[in-house]
Amino acid sequence: MKRPFLVVVVLNALYLFAGKGETFDHHAPILKALLRKTHVSPPKEDSIFYNNIFNDFLYRCDTRKIYFLQSDIDTLKKYKQQFKDEVDGKNHFFFQRFAPLYQMRVMQCDTFVIKTATKPFNFTIKESYSSADSTYCTTRQALETRCQQYMKAKCLRKLLVTLEYDSTATADTLLKKEPLMRAKTFRELSRSFDYLIYDKTTIEFVCGEVLCETIAAQYDPHTNYFTAEDNSHFKELIAGEEKLFGFNIEENEKGIITLNQILPGSPAWKCGELNNGDVLIAAREEKGEWLSFDGENRQSAHELLNSINSDKIEMQVAKADGSRKNVILQREKIKPDDNFVRSWIIQGPSKIGYMQLPGFYTVSENIKGAHCADDVAKELVKLKAENIEGLILDIRNNGGGSMDEAQRLAGIFINEGVLDFVRYNEGKPIADKDPNQGVLFDKPMVVMINGASASASEMLAGTLQDYNRAIIMGSPSFGKATTQIVLPLDSNLNLRSDFRNKVNAQDYVKVTIGKLYRPSGSSNQLCGVQPDIELPDVIKALGYAEAAEKNCLPRDTVKRAVYFSPLTPLPVQELKTRSEARTKTKKEILALDALKTRILARKKETEKAIPLQWEEYILRWKSDRNSYYNAYKNPENSNPLPISNHSFDIEQMKVDQQKEIYNKKALKSIAKDSYIEESVLILSDLIQLQKK
Repeated sequence: MKRPFLVVVVLNALYLFAGKGETFDHHAPILKALLRKTHVSPPKEDSIFYNNIFNDFLYRCDTRKIYFLQSDIDTLKKYKQQFKDEVDGKNHFFFQRFAPLYQMRVMQCDTFVIKTATKPFNFTIKESYSSADSTYCTTRQALETRCQQYMKAKCLRKLLVTLEYDSTATADTLLKKEPLMRAKTFRELSRSFDYLIYDKTTIEFVCGEVLCETIAAQYDPHTNYFTAEDNSHFKELIAGEEKLFGFNIEENEKGIITLNQILPGSPAWKCGELNNGDVLIAAREEKGEWLSFDGENRQSAHELLNSINSDKIEMQVAKADGSRKNVILQREKIKPDDNFVRSWIIQGPSKIGYMQLPGFYTVSENIKGAHCADDVAKELVKLKAENIEGLILDIRNNGGGSMDEAQRLAGIFINEGVLDFVRYNEGKPIADKDPNQGVLFDKPMVVMINGASASASEMLAGTLQDYNRAIIMGSPSFGKATTQIVLPLDSNLNLRSDFRNKVNAQDYVKVTIGKLYRPSGSSNQLCGVQPDIELPDVIKALGYAEAAEKNCLPRDTVKRAVYFSPLTPLPVQELKTRSEARTKTKKEILALDALKTRILARKKETEKAIPLQWEEYILRWKSDRNSYYNAYKNPENSNPLPISNHSFDIEQMKVDQQKEIYNKKALKSIAKDSYIEESVLILSDLIQLQKK
């Protein structure tokens, strides 16, 4: 049914719905009370706190500045005291006025989009669109123009997706697809508008949900509010009754669709190329048409994914280091006897075991009910049977997970002693000690980290570094030294009670309850784990770091209350000297260092708006690809490493074809990775030095 263009009467009528009968049953007061009680370092609830919530709330409701006029914002600012009352649950005066206005402005934007969709885009006009524009439009005409430009930019992006995957495409053939892409853009935008326009209860729910998300974000970047529906999605993911790809998606605070909740043992996990936080750029079913996720919100992105009705999916993702990967996944059930950790044998100057660990999972986070530390221990037994002389543990791009599993894993390599300290909001730091004396593996080790190694990964690397148990190699880690827990939304909740039995909660919050410290008493917060031997990494240059997040907690240290006994210091300086002599002429690593320099230089430039003229748009795209994507290559060595499987996997792959497919791809990737090659050489040097 055609929607009306003459919406003035309808829009004015919406104000009549803002009567005293509105309930607006959101959970902001309960959330704030729970966070005040449980957060490790809650902010002071002063005028700055409420002002930040107000500004962030308005931003989250209109991230692209295509709904509100400046006059709307000026009017809303007059109700800041009423907004504070809304947050505190005293009354709903603010939402009674805001919700109808919000709904009205979304409806107005919808009419702009309908109008724009009826005419072909003119890609010869010299104009631009900036998603980072911080100003609101002052007139209705300016707002309509911005909406048109936003839609035009989305349409250009869809045409560009075709160009990225079809080398034979020309300007003429692409522009012939303009009507199709314009129609797709219209459908996607209309879908995102409809649920806000035609259901009054939905607009109320959305306002309350955004408010709760905004409040949680004021505490720190890792305190997040989510609904029971979000929680049920994860429970469905780990149910394991159906074939699955094994990942979920979320919309981050910048409005970008990212992967999250990658399920251990699933195809998304086993492919070895996906990590939580990867940006989802596009996807398609086998040999189908690419669907772009650029500019989609969480709901529309879910609908796009669900429209792919195939057991095989190809995705393009952007990694934290700026590289792009195309990954093909085949739906499958997770086998109950699978080990989620993978390891191989590398025959360099010494016989080396190499193990990848994408995340620290625990029993409640996977279908099998497996423990990460147990799976690592099983792989170590297999590697020891091959008589390896040392171990490389690769936790690059490992964003963390269960801190308990990280502690148990550290205990596998350390005889006894304190593993870390945790300080909660009650004051004194508490030492976590290795619960089991003895070590499972005592031979030389190298741990590989990068800027996307975070949280539990940093705890493990920092602990092994403090004990002189392993050489830490790579680049400084992310810099997150806090621990979180998921709680049901209940202001009367007691952390010492068995709150996990509260299964009927309407909403949940992941809250930062503690700060983490290394055995030495120092913290990885903001600074990350500093590697013993550093190699270039573009991740931090691209702005991916805890220190770049809003409302991140400050770094501090604690005085050690428990003595810990490090091992004999490792010959770090000698190993570093040898490594530098090798890498200073290695072209693959030098190229990555040069790319890092270019990225840092470009970040100093003013952010440019997206050109909406076809020729300029293509030139900008080619420039970006030459500067970033094409220039970035995961450093590949010219002489592939001699890597093979251990005997257990060789036997298992005889009866598991899918595992063999994943394995072949992994062998090829590992063999060409220059960082792994350098890790092998560092570890071989360490083995030789310790034999003397």
